Amino acid sequence: MDICKIEGFTRVLGAPEGWDHSKVECQGLPIYDHPDGWMVSAWKPDAVELAALNEGGSIQLWIAKGFHPVVGLSVADAVGEVFVQDAPKGVVQELAARNSEVKLLRMTIQRMQETLSNQGRMCTIALAATGEQNSAGDI
Repeated sequence: MDICKIEGFTRVLGAPEGWDHSKVECQGLPIYDHPDGWMVSAWKPDAVELAALNEGGSIQLWIAKGFHPVVGLSVADAVGEVFVQDAPKGVVQELAARNSEVKLLRMTIQRMQETLSNQGRMCTIALAATGEQNSAGDI
């Protein structure tokens, strides 16, 4: 597949730090930073690839470094304007829901930490009132 210069691209991604170009060349990738948080690139199949796709072939997504980032594939028309409206909405909604869950979990953990800290202070006050010291030696 050929990397295209996507309409309205906002930057070009280079090779990851420490990439060994002697093993596999890593070209710059023009991307459009979509307001939904996606980085969108454009690729065009050559004649052989297009023929394979028309005969039922598939597109393969290769991921380097052994981890799988969130990705999505879509098709833009010949003008290339559809990509702005064609973000994988289900994935965007799922990520937004997970972000909300993570924020709620963080808030819960923070409140638990505050509660434990307050309980520790109350224990210290109670022990001080009885003339005792806690195990940390605080009064």
